Amino acid sequence: MNAGAPSSKDLLLAIDVGNTNVTLGIFSGKRLTHQWRLATPVSRTSDEVWIALNLLCQTENVDLARICGLAISSVVPDLTSVFLDMFSKHFKVTPYEVRADTAPSLVIHYRDSLA
Repeated sequence: MNAGAPSSKDLLLAIDVGNTNVTLGIFSGKRLTHQWRLATPVSRTSDEVWIALNLLCQTENVDLARICGLAISSVVPDLTSVFLDMFSKHFKVTPYEVRADTAPSLVIHYRDSLA
């Protein structure tokens, strides 16, 4: 992006918080343009998560000012609140939380290998 050029808000930041990893993705329309996988930060603050996100985006020249949408799914409730706090401090966008009650038609194709 050219310095001084107006930035358009056209990116979605999607975060999946799992017990082992946190996967972050940047989408431009339907296209995944950037993806990172981090160890799940069990004792991180929202400020630490913000710093990590900033560093990742800086290394790939992703302008966080272009974020117009946020989505999060999480199986770690304590970290859900950390990410939601980070969103509220740094983005003027309400995040979409993917949960059983917000996406009831979501079909999960999971086969338990132990069953």
